Amino acid sequence: MINNKTLRRLILLGGLLLPAKTVPVVAEPSAQYFPIGTNQIIEIIGDSIGGPGQIYPMIEQALPARRLFGLGASCGGNTLRDALGRLDRDAMRTDLDSGADVNWYITMFGANDAALFDAQGFEANYRRLIEIIKRRTHAHLTLVATPCFTPAENKANKRLSEFADVVAKLGREYSLATVDLYHPCLEQFNANSGTPFMKDSIHPAAAGHKFMAETFLKQFNFYGLSEQVEVDLATLKTTGTTGCDATIAKTDDGLTLTLVNRWDFKRKIGLVLHDAEKFDIFDATGTKLDIQNGRAIPELPEPSGLLLTDLAAIRSDTTTPANAQRLAGEIETEAQRSRVLKLRLLPKNVTAVAVKESESVSIFEKAIELANLAKSNTNAQRFVDQFTDLRVNFLKERFPKTAGSYALRDLYGVTRVGDAAAKPIERFEVVFINHEAPNASGEIRIAATPKGWNVKAVTPTTFTGLIRGQRFTVEFELTGEETCTWQGEMLVAANFKLSGNSQPVKQAVVQLFSPWLGIGTFCDTKERETASIEEKFAVIYPPEKTIDPAATFTRFDGKALHWQAFRSFYSHPGVDRSGQIQWIENGMRTNGKGGKVFDPWKPAGVLYIAKWVYSPVERDVKLLPVFSSRAAKLWLNGTAIINAITLDIKVWRETETGMNWTAWNKTEYYTRKTVDAHLIKGWNSILFKLVSNSRPSDTDDIFDLKIFSTSNNLIPDLLGSCFPPAVPK
Repeated sequence: MINNKTLRRLILLGGLLLPAKTVPVVAEPSAQYFPIGTNQIIEIIGDSIGGPGQIYPMIEQALPARRLFGLGASCGGNTLRDALGRLDRDAMRTDLDSGADVNWYITMFGANDAALFDAQGFEANYRRLIEIIKRRTHAHLTLVATPCFTPAENKANKRLSEFADVVAKLGREYSLATVDLYHPCLEQFNANSGTPFMKDSIHPAAAGHKFMAETFLKQFNFYGLSEQVEVDLATLKTTGTTGCDATIAKTDDGLTLTLVNRWDFKRKIGLVLHDAEKFDIFDATGTKLDIQNGRAIPELPEPSGLLLTDLAAIRSDTTTPANAQRLAGEIETEAQRSRVLKLRLLPKNVTAVAVKESESVSIFEKAIELANLAKSNTNAQRFVDQFTDLRVNFLKERFPKTAGSYALRDLYGVTRVGDAAAKPIERFEVVFINHEAPNASGEIRIAATPKGWNVKAVTPTTFTGLIRGQRFTVEFELTGEETCTWQGEMLVAANFKLSGNSQPVKQAVVQLFSPWLGIGTFCDTKERETASIEEKFAVIYPPEKTIDPAATFTRFDGKALHWQAFRSFYSHPGVDRSGQIQWIENGMRTNGKGGKVFDPWKPAGVLYIAKWVYSPVERDVKLLPVFSSRAAKLWLNGTAIINAITLDIKVWRETETGMNWTAWNKTEYYTRKTVDAHLIKGWNSILFKLVSNSRPSDTDDIFDLKIFSTSNNLIPDLLGSCFPPAVPK
């Protein structure tokens, strides 16, 4: 039974809290049918609804002997598109202790996607998410159709219903288990007139979370063996399930029942055998299965774990050589064999012997041969690319693995403050993982670093004899200067051979940023604490007159305010989608790692953020400012180019400033509006004036500034600094 005391702890997932008084109860679960094994890691990626977050503590307390470990990587306001940008940041990590890796990903999206994407867009983003996770991690993946606790006539229901259909479709196509929370939750809501399941128009109440968790576990075979295959031995007819295909045929000595596992993990299923009194049932080893009351429970094998869509693309490509097409078919056939369980039904009292299967084809060796035969075929290279992975972890963000615990990942990054930001010295590690190859050898190197950054290896960079399932780690030291590329990319590469065959170079991209200066929160009188945002924002404080990094100002309550340098690091390949700085709880980092950028201040107050940008030529540009403040002003070289007071949330997405306060990383997907600006040759000063704690909900204020060319491309030769700099060398 569940330990109620443990379940009463607060579980934070994507901004939702489970109140202490709510204790989900699992009624005598049948643990033998639950497919997640001992010492495995479960990661939940979703949005603020966070339904699966409730699932983990229920599993953990019902199965204490399995010593499971759960990670929460949900983030309020996220869409699938957002999740794609942060997979390496907080999901596909290798920084768990003891060389561990995530075994199970559970994803649930839709509530926020419904405001931005139709079913076609939702499907396209989900395909990308599935392919990245399955190509790079070799973990199991379960897709959850998001719940709905709103009236049936709500217009969001139609979109979420379409999303549920997409989830089911993708599950069938990629052979993934899916859980439908949408339809059961909607039915439960309608049957109970909405109460007590609805917290607001989007989020479920505690009772809704409990119902969602129980529904998930029932669909995942936790309560009992719900997946049944019926076999009629008289008529030789079978019924399959969504996760198992079944056929039966006569043989010389009896019958052969063939079961095909459609899901990406091994599990037990129930066989309901009609007219089975005259038969015994055996597996390929000759072991007899127990039949009780016409029912047997075999275990379906675990598939190869490889994503096979590339092979189908190779076979359908008319430009692929015929021998390569034929070989792709052989590999696909062999991979499918790993899904098949053949059971023999023999007459009673007949002794069964083990069946000698034909020798299996080595999928790896055939894949290498395929890549050599079809060197110009992208799909052939992508298929081989699944055998290895390359990841980057910053050591200050290491997340210890402790059995029997559940924790929220650090989604926002670690903010460096002061000297650690102006001239950082940072350790990070690059991890090469050999998923499938018999052996691997090679070298990890830094292929490119942006200006103002230096990297050196502090551990050996070459490896040999790396066998299947092993990883090799190189630790690097990263140092940065006050002046460096505005937004640059450090390129990490691995040159390697698999069983003596050279493979395409694997690469990972790390985003690196120049530092900023921040100061605040300002207030000049006691009376101004409770003034309106318009009043507070109208006061002109000294930073508007002169940006002096050495200056100190005194607030009315005697608090001294200083300019502080700050900088964030992001270590995921691809385009950064998270912004430069997040301050939480009025400037205090909740994870305890980043220190304070701004002085904590309870009421809304004025903040200033400054930076200099160097352009080697005079040019027109587009600025994309991102901030969640109800009042904002932006100066470029002392001229105000944004001056917006008490912005209206209802029209925010339509403004020309590109601002959005619904979520910190969705600005580009809502409008991608920019502000036209002009940079002089040399150094240009930038100053923001914002109001903290002015959002209609939450306490995290967001800030970032991207600079694009007039054709909307990032500009690689821009430099940034948090101090008035000299002309760079």
